[in-house]
Amino acid sequence: MDSRCGCISQIRLQIAYQLVQNYGISLAKAARKLEASQSAIAKAITRKTKDEG
Repeated sequence: MDSRCGCISQIRLQIAYQLVQNYGISLAKAARKLEASQSAIAKAITRKTKDEG
């Protein structure tokens, strides 16, 4: 999957959120595993956190 479009899929967002929030994986490591930028992962997690609040 190509994440250079500036967005990541909802499934990848869920995985990233679980890795970072529940398992304590760093943003950088989660980004590498999901083949996305660290910035994209951070922004997606921030959006998800705001949506839940």
